[in-house]
Amino acid sequence: MPFALALLLAAVTAPADSLTTKGVSRELAEYRASRVRDVRYELTLDVTRHDTATGRVTVRFHRTRDGDAILDFRGPRLDARTVNGRPTTLTGDGAHLRIPAALLRPGENTVELTFLSAIAPAGASIIRYHDSTDGADYLYTLLVPSDANALFPCFDQPDLKARVSLTLVTPRGWKALANGALVASDSAAGVSVTHRFRPSDPISTYLIAFAAGPWATRSATADGRPVSIWMRASRAREVEVDSLIAANARAIDWLERYTARPFPFQKFDFLLAPAFPFGGMEHPGAVFYNEESFIYREPPTLNQLLGREATIYHEVSHQWFGDLVTMRWFDDLWLKEGFATYIAAVMQNDLSPRANAWRTFFLRNKPVAYATDASRGTTPVWQALANLDQAKSNYGPIVYNKAPGILKQLNFMAGDTAFRDGLRGYLKAHAWTSPPGDAPTSSGRGCRSSPSASCRAEVRGRSSSPSSLRSRSPDLRPGRFARTFSSWTRAARRARCRCCSPSPARRAHSPAARRQWCSPMPATRRTRWCTSTRPACAGPSRTSARLRTRFRRR
Repeated sequence: MPFALALLLAAVTAPADSLTTKGVSRELAEYRASRVRDVRYELTLDVTRHDTATGRVTVRFHRTRDGDAILDFRGPRLDARTVNGRPTTLTGDGAHLRIPAALLRPGENTVELTFLSAIAPAGASIIRYHDSTDGADYLYTLLVPSDANALFPCFDQPDLKARVSLTLVTPRGWKALANGALVASDSAAGVSVTHRFRPSDPISTYLIAFAAGPWATRSATADGRPVSIWMRASRAREVEVDSLIAANARAIDWLERYTARPFPFQKFDFLLAPAFPFGGMEHPGAVFYNEESFIYREPPTLNQLLGREATIYHEVSHQWFGDLVTMRWFDDLWLKEGFATYIAAVMQNDLSPRANAWRTFFLRNKPVAYATDASRGTTPVWQALANLDQAKSNYGPIVYNKAPGILKQLNFMAGDTAFRDGLRGYLKAHAWTSPPGDAPTSSGRGCRSSPSASCRAEVRGRSSSPSSLRSRSPDLRPGRFARTFSSWTRAARRARCRCCSPSPARRAHSPAARRQWCSPMPATRRTRWCTSTRPACAGPSRTSARLRTRFRRR
């Protein structure tokens, strides 16, 4: 069959489905995840023009099943198209580009595209900031949660991680920063500079980042690791360079020890981004911080310094929790943000004992979370998400404030050692991947194990399976989390009652659990705890019998 006829038949017989609706639907994400793997992007961007970037991308991927390939792209223009070396005409709908199966082959495939991307002060994938002080222009990207497809054609979903080889063409005199380490910067006829970067480690599309401009940079070696800071030239003298580099390096060192894993990416740079809309963004190897939160025009208060420190710890924690291991879909956003906030508090409590980290943790998280839940029914931390277009609505008090509180309670019930070992196993099992979610699937199944059984195992000091904190997580669907968490609490009370009574059952608990639960507990509090769980106090000890008698009298 002639090639042109095959292409025509493929286009005519393509099934009408909902895969190419606006945005990236969960149906499309699951379709691609079952057919595409080993993705690589060779991306070249020319940012010498004021409001438009000219781009070229080569998308390489391994095709595992039959079916069309669908790329996402929302840029202003798409030009030349080549599939496996054959120039062809592909039609897009302003959100997606469908490549018919007739053009693809089993195994390796290559798609080459040229395109344009917008550069603007706001609302674009490439943000331009004009410095009124010295007239300089600065560029940086912000693609979270689903704006990578506004920058270049890609498979824009978090579980299809890819290696990105970036080449940037910038005006002469500019520097450039990206996820990968800089290989070379070559001048062309004295007008522009071409910056070539090493292929990045496998990362999700929303974590792809670069910055370009006449940035001022400083580098230092802290604890044997080179760390670089990027900042606007006009404000470089105001930046506490040594303090910021030391804080970031200190966070990396602590996390390496806590997770028992070395820093996962090839380098660590951070940039103070002007007019940045968030406190920070955890791009692997190129963390962006909000300039206004990190540079003080007046002497900072203690709260400002501690807040800046907490932001650093949060974003550096993301290098492990969110970047190395990434949620499969943004309905599990609470895991990424919840872990980063909670681990940052653990870190700050350890590294800065006088910071009152847990008091700050309570004041910043609990009241906000309680206020959000002060309604008819609670809000689950797992939030159903049908389309990545809606992912921004999942950010808020539930993932940033309630989720860390849940993890703190889980740490309390499991114990510090069991919790830490569970996290280490989780990172080891799912490094560079996206763990399978326990959220409801099309079959309607949720969690795969009994939370109360998991709680009892953890409370007794036994480490669970490598993916314990994910596969044994509570059923977070609306209306079910409260019942699940209640069962965890009852299990913890039963275990604590046995632990704190002089019965043979106490010996089943680890020494760490006994120290954590029994030693600091006054006798009156121990009595109240056990009498509130009468069935759990049954046992051969006389203490349990006295407690049961006292409970009946009340």
